[in-house]
Amino acid sequence: MNEKELLRLQKEIEGAKTLLAELSGKEKHLKEELANVWGCKTLVQARKKLEEMESEIRKIDTQIDTLSIELEDELDKIADNE
Repeated sequence: MNEKELLRLQKEIEGAKTLLAELSGKEKHLKEELANVWGCKTLVQARKKLEEMESEIRKIDTQIDTLSIELEDELDKIADNE
């Protein structure tokens, strides 16, 4: 290797170190947010919480659909009686 190649590699290594430091900082921030906002210490806990939340959303969505149908039926009955 010549000097030019070594300098290029050194620059690449310095760039990679900077990127690694940035990503490590972001990872730390996201883990803190995960713990503070969602009460999860691990990604496994976060996945479980996400599954629970998705299940709750499906239940609420089903309830909304059911209530919407019931409301439409009631409105149809009122309209028929007028």
